[in-house]
Amino acid sequence: MKRYLVLFSASLIMGIISADAAQSCTTKPHVYLIVTIVSLLFICVFISIFILKSRQLMFVLLGLAIFYAAGAFKYIHVDNAIVRKFECLDGAQVLVRGRVYSRPEFKGEFVRYEIAVEEIMPTGNQDMSSSNDRGIASAGNRDSTGMGIGYNAETNDRHDTSSSSNYTAGSKSGSKPGADGGKMLLNVYGHDLLLDYGTRVNVSGVLSVPKTRRNPGSLDYKKYLASFGISATMYAKRSNVEIENPGPSSPIAGILARIGGKMRERIQDAIVSSLPENQAVILAAMLTGCRDNVPDDMEENFNDSGLIHILTVSGMHVGFIILPFAFIFKKLGLRKQVANPVIILILFLYILVTGPQAPVLRAAIMASTVLVGQMIRREADTLTSISLALIVLLLWRPHMLFNAGFQLSFMATGSIVLFGRNTKNLLKSRRIPGYISDALATILPAQAGILPLTAVHFNKLPVISVFANLLAAPVSGAIIILGMAMAVLGQVSIHLSRLIGYVNNLLLSYLLFVSEATAKMPFSVFRVTTPSILLIIIYYFILWFLLWFKPTYKVRVKWQYHAIAVILVISLAIIAGMIPGELEVVFLDVGEGDCAFIKTPSGKTLLIDGGGKKGSDPGSADSMGNRTIIPFLLEYGITRLDAVVATHAHDDHLNGIIPVLEQIKVEMFIMPGYVIGDEFDRALNACARRKINVIPVREGDSMLLGKDVRIEILNPPAGAKNGELSLNNSSIVLILKYRDVEILFTGDIEGEIEARLARSILHDTRADVLKVPHHGSDTSSTPVFLEKVHPKVAVVSVGNNNYGHPSAEVMDRLAGTGTKIFRTDLNGAVILGSNGKRIRIKVMCKDRQG
Repeated sequence: MKRYLVLFSASLIMGIISADAAQSCTTKPHVYLIVTIVSLLFICVFISIFILKSRQLMFVLLGLAIFYAAGAFKYIHVDNAIVRKFECLDGAQVLVRGRVYSRPEFKGEFVRYEIAVEEIMPTGNQDMSSSNDRGIASAGNRDSTGMGIGYNAETNDRHDTSSSSNYTAGSKSGSKPGADGGKMLLNVYGHDLLLDYGTRVNVSGVLSVPKTRRNPGSLDYKKYLASFGISATMYAKRSNVEIENPGPSSPIAGILARIGGKMRERIQDAIVSSLPENQAVILAAMLTGCRDNVPDDMEENFNDSGLIHILTVSGMHVGFIILPFAFIFKKLGLRKQVANPVIILILFLYILVTGPQAPVLRAAIMASTVLVGQMIRREADTLTSISLALIVLLLWRPHMLFNAGFQLSFMATGSIVLFGRNTKNLLKSRRIPGYISDALATILPAQAGILPLTAVHFNKLPVISVFANLLAAPVSGAIIILGMAMAVLGQVSIHLSRLIGYVNNLLLSYLLFVSEATAKMPFSVFRVTTPSILLIIIYYFILWFLLWFKPTYKVRVKWQYHAIAVILVISLAIIAGMIPGELEVVFLDVGEGDCAFIKTPSGKTLLIDGGGKKGSDPGSADSMGNRTIIPFLLEYGITRLDAVVATHAHDDHLNGIIPVLEQIKVEMFIMPGYVIGDEFDRALNACARRKINVIPVREGDSMLLGKDVRIEILNPPAGAKNGELSLNNSSIVLILKYRDVEILFTGDIEGEIEARLARSILHDTRADVLKVPHHGSDTSSTPVFLEKVHPKVAVVSVGNNNYGHPSAEVMDRLAGTGTKIFRTDLNGAVILGSNGKRIRIKVMCKDRQG
């Protein structure tokens, strides 16, 4: 069977990827893509007509070009309509008028809603012309009357609005919620405000446009929210939310959403009334996809055991919905032309219950394809059904392609379809019992298919997952079937639901035991670095060859060829390791804090400071160390650090280091040889537990980091006595020297220490790169110090703060010396590469200049 949709879906994906790359690399992506597509079309038509002389091939190639173009231009349109929707109002105090477009979602102390924006009105006296610094249109250069220049989101044109300064989020004829009007993610503090779908609200607060990837390895929050059609976020107190008359702007959408919400609530009520708390939240998640009430430790167990997919509504759930209805309609004697549309309608209602999640949408589209095929007496091809689902979802919302859940769902399903039969035959030939081979024929292909994606998105490999899934597989289907029976019967009699609940409680308790026991087993999860694209391609090629091509075509490969392939791969790895590297220095964006990573040409690695919010728990999942630094290290392939340097003990330098000391192998911890009190205790305790060498340093100490790389310590002073220095002035100051290149790291030193360094330590130092002291504070970067150092490049590690960092005076002073300035709050991570002669610099956020 010719599976043209498989090829077309691949072309659509390539078009989206190309558009995403074009958006990043050029200011005119439309022109770039048009030239590319026209060139490809000309080449394809020329080859198919004049060389291969095949009209059929020409039509196939034309189809590929059409889907490529559709993916590319749809992505750019959506990117402009969603991602860039409210960029000109980023950071502005606004009043948003719109309607609730989702169910309440509980996230810690907040209740989260999607708001379909109808109108935005800038408030206050803020001047948003600073948006021009980011290369975007001004949203309101205010005049003396307080009025501004409005911005129409539909045309992206500026127009005079002397009567008002509104930001119209929809078209002139009125917008539909979630369509052209744009959506905002509203986080309301406290749990005392629960809003129904369609409720109109007025919310005042600071509008925030989601940030793109700011560090290697970090989440691209802007692209992530775009996959849900969300353009901006806002945090608000209950007092900032004004509720107008409820009622949906679209009667059909409102009725359907309310039906779905009421069904979900009734299902959850029946389950909660019939089961103990832990079992109830798990079953509710399995049936409705709502994991709001699942405890963090329980969800972590499911993650680490590789069973998290059980808590996600997927094809298995859709199958268990279809089968009983198909059986009942068959017994009633209904024809497919009558029964199947009813089943499709039931699937649609189930989507209303779960929400438009990628896995359930995929499964519903595939199932609907099969059902429609039965109605017209055509057998549906599974791979074609998957491709159709992929095309429909990506044409609807192309940013879904970059969503981890979307990728995992399609890859797992595709792997089962491609490799399941051959895997089952292979297992049967090994005389593995039927039940086990049947279960493994699904588990092994799915796990093998998503393995690289798990490493890319989570830097974890749950090696116990096959065993855990084998234990969980017998009960997960029964749990869903019994759970659906509980949900239905619970609407009639809660006693009937509880009766079934006695049995389901045993199965759910077993599932919880399996998830916890396997997650806690030694070496159940391996933390891994992010694999390269080349490695991922090689992996999938080998998987395809071994589990599809070889068994399908009965290919026999002699062992000598396997040996040659292994030797070749090892040889290439050795050669790659022998190629001389270069010095890499990355100044990470850790908000109002400091963090820098160094990798020498010989592979030695250092981390200097770790950022961290004042008063935050360094060990929490949302801490700077866990959320930013460790993902960065794993993205860079770092599982071991030769040294971690804490310049001083303020939270914005030390807190992010704690998780690194506790989770990454560290050879030595370097701290100032000047301690005021117990400020380093938590770090020292972690070093004691992990048997990390602790090395206090002072002026005059030095360290070799391989050939031609040396670190010299310039501060704290060798003769400083306790009480003489503040924490800031006790900061380690070190200079990194690599051949002709010098980089000066200064911690948070102030004018007093700068004067001492300029007077007696720096001598003939002319640093190529200066990490600006104390985030650009006006107590540092004194004229005498900058005159002595005279840097070519200055990096300011800074974030949102109330201290006035960086000082305008300091920025002017640096600019006056001809220094090129980079700021982590504007540029994201600043990445330096050097061969010892020249320095190359790139930044993560190219659209914002320092």
